[in-house]
Amino acid sequence: MTRPGTFGASGEELAALVERCREGHAEAWRTVVDQLTPSVVAVGRSLGLSGRDCEDLCQSTWVHAVRAVDVLQQPERLRTWIVTVARREGIKQMLAVSHQIPTEGVEEDREALDSGPEEAVLARAEDGRVRSAVRRLPPHHRELLALLLAEPAPSYDEIADRLDIPRGSIGPTRGRILRRLRSLLEG
Repeated sequence: MTRPGTFGASGEELAALVERCREGHAEAWRTVVDQLTPSVVAVGRSLGLSGRDCEDLCQSTWVHAVRAVDVLQQPERLRTWIVTVARREGIKQMLAVSHQIPTEGVEEDREALDSGPEEAVLARAEDGRVRSAVRRLPPHHRELLALLLAEPAPSYDEIADRLDIPRGSIGPTRGRILRRLRSLLEG
């Protein structure tokens, strides 16, 4: 039996599992969720999300998966698709968090209750770093990222019209924004 998080299924096995999910088999969904949730959490952690935010990320990723399983074009690439969805959802969460007003002390992070004070301090520091990095991006960059991550995603033509930028500059600008965000987080 495959351990949770390892999901060593072949492309054919994944396609068969997706087909069973499409048919409404609860056991198939349990297998997918059990095996791929660690990957979703890893994506959240790599983006600097807190424990609670990772739980939200899992929920939004699985809601998206349930809604889209019938139109998934390459079911044999389920793992890659789930990680991509998680990354997009995680970045959306980061952008949303950067617009929220912090309410220190109102609610303690559930993870902080389970771990020692050192881990709680490190987790809060990491959350603050992500918020700070996103806030340091220019507003038009945050707006472009938000549009690229919107569900349903607007076309590049719609984004270009809305932001009054050339269509051909969207991809390169996105790359520069993500590199800048990464350097802000690493610096």
